[in-house]
Amino acid sequence: MTTPIASRLHKAKTFLMLWGSGWKRRKLPSATSYRIEWQDPASGAWYGDRAALRLLKVQALAPYDRPESARGGYCQRF
Repeated sequence: MTTPIASRLHKAKTFLMLWGSGWKRRKLPSATSYRIEWQDPASGAWYGDRAALRLLKVQALAPYDRPESARGGYCQRF
């Protein structure tokens, strides 16, 4: 079980990472509360928190999945 402080810090971290990367946020009302979705700036599709964070991670790590020859000289030195 997470504490209220940990929950708020996680929500703040999620917001800052996605919003700082150009994702747009929207609230969808539901029967009991609301749902937050994030719009991918590249595709325009809307995702929930977890899926958006997973997609952001994949996009951030994509340049490092290329073969060594495709990387620049900077990466080869370090």
